[in-house]
Amino acid sequence: MSLLGSLTQKDKYNRLPAIVINEKGESLNEKMVEAGYALLLTRFPISNTLKMVLETAQKKAKAEKKGLWKSHPELMKQWSN
Repeated sequence: MSLLGSLTQKDKYNRLPAIVINEKGESLNEKMVEAGYALLLTRFPISNTLKMVLETAQKKAKAEKKGLWKSHPELMKQWSN
């Protein structure tokens, strides 16, 4: 895996977001959102293309109750605000 890009603005938990792509060109970010174990954080600047991909993946994971959307939907809703 390689770090494709990172942001300089940390979130309220002092984390530094990053875009991670594996050797096959697959986005770890997208995989985690698709599986329901990550959320799109819109307060950080990302490309419109990646934003649309992650929005679609998040809507699908939520609708299909994947990952934390199934086990802890109240937390996912809270964290997405």
